[in-house]
Amino acid sequence: MRLKVISFIGAGFMLLCLLLLFTVLLHPAVAEAGTNTPAAFTATPTLDELGRLPNVATPQAAKRFFLPMVRGSVRPIPTAPPDRILNPTCWWFPLGPSGSDDVECSATQGLVIQRNNISFTMVACCGTSGAKHYAVMVDVSRTAGEGDYRIGFDVRSLVQGGGYLFGVNPDTRSYSLIRVDNSNWKGGISLIPWTVSDKILPGAAVNRLQIERRGPTILLAINGQQVAAVQDTTWLDQGIGWTLYARNYQAGGAVMRFENIRCLQWNDIPTR
Repeated sequence: MRLKVISFIGAGFMLLCLLLLFTVLLHPAVAEAGTNTPAAFTATPTLDELGRLPNVATPQAAKRFFLPMVRGSVRPIPTAPPDRILNPTCWWFPLGPSGSDDVECSATQGLVIQRNNISFTMVACCGTSGAKHYAVMVDVSRTAGEGDYRIGFDVRSLVQGGGYLFGVNPDTRSYSLIRVDNSNWKGGISLIPWTVSDKILPGAAVNRLQIERRGPTILLAINGQQVAAVQDTTWLDQGIGWTLYARNYQAGGAVMRFENIRCLQWNDIPTR
């Protein structure tokens, strides 16, 4: 009789252990919530601000797995703190109205470009030489009119030569990368055609644009998330002069606001 009782207790204990084991192994995967709203820069950007992939998971339906889940997210290749940080103020930019555009700058509102005619306005900034590893970041919003906004980088000259234009259209929620040769700023060679991305916030919302040049590799990020990486060395050795670009699609005038502008430079190019 005692043997039967002991056997019954042992079987019950094993059954309880099996139930606990299946409860752990068949747990639902709960996704973490993410956000695309840009946060304000600190005086010296942190590694999180420089990162291209945020520390959040993509929301997805609950799933069950027969193996324990490893929670976390993919992190970018580590980037050391920059050796130089430029925080441009109003004196970096040429200002004043003209027959086709108006450029204003203030410590509280950043750089504001209004394009009155159906064309584009480019404001040059921060020409240096010899940098092969750097990043340019800016928060941009279109507060009036219709048009797109872009960052020009590796710009040799606005009159002769060329560079690159990384642009965002908030209406179609798409981005592109164009290489400009022979001063063809209205056209150029499409390295990335206009591509739809849900990382872009529509309308007058603020979008954070970031380019990073790591030698031959150009990495593009929108609102803290990498959207593309390409290789092109055409203008690699032309310094890191860059521009802010506003295109207007109608005669009514488009107004673009550029804020939290940062240009960072490293002495070394990280390798994988």
